[in-house]
Amino acid sequence: VVQALGATIGTRISFSNLSWYLDEIKLNDICFLKISGDEAKKLTSYDNSLVAIAKVIKTPYNIHIPVGMSINHGTIDIEIINVFDSITADELYKYPSLKNTLSIGASTKGMPNQAIGKLTIRQGEDIIKALKNESRLSSISYDSYNITNNSLDIFIINTINV
Repeated sequence: VVQALGATIGTRISFSNLSWYLDEIKLNDICFLKISGDEAKKLTSYDNSLVAIAKVIKTPYNIHIPVGMSINHGTIDIEIINVFDSITADELYKYPSLKNTLSIGASTKGMPNQAIGKLTIRQGEDIIKALKNESRLSSISYDSYNITNNSLDIFIINTINV
């Protein structure tokens, strides 16, 4: 889907009207891009899925309080650093550390619908490991993302034929 929109490695995108984490976003922070939407409102057919990795290239700017709101909103700029075949929550279900990870992994409880979320370092690393394990990031090395531990918990499914 990202490819269909013309986004490739190096594409720069601005996200505006963000209200969460404005004081925590730093230059070069890693971002995971996920596309999603209500089935009834989609103009084209796609699965809600993770589709790219980006990094922050401009920290929050244009900070303002919109009319009728009470908290600051701002804009960040990101640059796509990796585009891959989309991966859905169903495909990530076997990774227990990704359960309930901001709708990236399988979600078992209601989550707010937000344009931005925050992950722990371990969750981010485990997403990258799962993407590599699922052959979405075949050409990267873990050290390019500063990951030193390449272990990843996976549910093992055994089938018993009777």
